Amino acid sequence: MSETMRTETTSALGAMQTNLALLSAPDTQVFKLAGKGIAAEASGRAFFSRTKGLLFSASKLPPIADGSVYQLWLLARSGPASAGLARPMADGSVVAAYDPTTDAPDATGFAVSV
Repeated sequence: MSETMRTETTSALGAMQTNLALLSAPDTQVFKLAGKGIAAEASGRAFFSRTKGLLFSASKLPPIADGSVYQLWLLARSGPASAGLARPMADGSVVAAYDPTTDAPDATGFAVSV
């Protein structure tokens, strides 16, 4: 196995372990997402842990203009807080992981906007 392949494999394994830790963390909240309006066929899930971070997965997101991104939001009683940015693949799917932040709010919901 070449050094490049070994590095890529190690990196992928590390990402999988991080995502599994997030999914199994006792504080993980799961938000089921359903599209509305022009994004009615879109669906997704957001897995949020204050200690392990955020994992966002969606499909059938509508195409967006070059240079544009989807804005991810944690909803809280104190108001929405940015959770990150995501750019879907050509088929409208996206899987993105984000590190935990110390200032994340107590989430009551999750939203996605352009």
